[in-house]
Amino acid sequence: MSEPVKVLQEFTNYYKQQLKKTYTMSDITRGGQFLVKETKCEDIFTPEDFTEEQIMMRDSVKEFVDKEIWPNKDRFEHKDYAFTEEMMRKAGEMGFLSVAVPEAYGGMGMGFVDTCLVCDYISGATGSFSTAFGAHTGIGTMPITLYGTEEQKLKYVPKLASGEWFGAYCLTEPGAGSDANSGKTKAVLSEDGKYYSITGQKMWISNAGFCSLFIVFARIEDDKNITGFIVENDPSNGITMNEEEHKLGIRASSTRQVFFNETKVPVENMLAGRGEGFKIAMNALNVGRMCMCMCMCMCMCMCMCMCMCMCMCMCMCMCMCMCMCMCMCMCVCMCMCMCMCMCMCMCMCMCMCMCMCMCMCMCMCMCMCMCMCMCMC
Repeated sequence: MSEPVKVLQEFTNYYKQQLKKTYTMSDITRGGQFLVKETKCEDIFTPEDFTEEQIMMRDSVKEFVDKEIWPNKDRFEHKDYAFTEEMMRKAGEMGFLSVAVPEAYGGMGMGFVDTCLVCDYISGATGSFSTAFGAHTGIGTMPITLYGTEEQKLKYVPKLASGEWFGAYCLTEPGAGSDANSGKTKAVLSEDGKYYSITGQKMWISNAGFCSLFIVFARIEDDKNITGFIVENDPSNGITMNEEEHKLGIRASSTRQVFFNETKVPVENMLAGRGEGFKIAMNALNVGRMCMCMCMCMCMCMCMCMCMCMCMCMCMCMCMCMCMCMCMCMCVCMCMCMCMCMCMCMCMCMCMCMCMCMCMCMCMCMCMCMCMCMCMC
């Protein structure tokens, strides 16, 4: 039985024992049951439950982000890939890349809560850095720590944990995305049985521009499942790349296509065993997605806050515009009313004048008529 399987089996047995001691099956909350089922307060984890060590780690990450990332946010937006690499090295020097790595391989050996806490705060400023961080610490490192041999772990993991090297994960191909096990990349064993020659194309590879090694998945002969390999990034070994992808967001996260042309990989760099690649790929993604999820949730929260601020500003502007329009309309109406009043007054005055003139004319005519009548008489 391989080491990862033993670890998973031990964890499963321990978890079952804890369930027998503390809970019955009816106590377990599944899916969205928390909406309609009463939950024990002891089962709710809150920030107040963080240990002193976790709080210190959180404060260190927050200080790093506030000091190094936020002031240079524009550099990420202008596709400064070298700056992303520089920040990743600084994160490695401070130990943030090694939180989930066992102590035996140069890591801190912290738990899953610590890992999520670091991912949460590391992604507080920009998605470019959080994507590079998540791709390296998750899918770039976990396949080796979970499925690598002792020799592979001692050779590669300390370098990945310290930030001396960076990892990238080569699974997706032009014709193999969601159906990852249908990849066409081939691995052919040499006649002397010392190395494999890998030939194929991978796309959407995060950290490809500055990584030191790839986790590559290829198919040996007509195997049902793919196989995982650790491939060092050496351009002289048949590895070439396209230019950086032009993305709408996460602009300073290196994303490239990678081409392998008879790239020689020693047989000792195979992960787990032949045909075990699909299992490795899915389990590494499951763990990596948790880290990436924390990063993306933080980014989404930031975007929502920015959208809310913009909406509030727009509403205020619209209200001000409406008030100004109403004031202008009132002024115009008042002016029109004044003009109408003046016109009416003028008309009334004219009418009165005309009436007086007519009355005077009639009086004069009557007087003249009376005079003529008197004269005739």
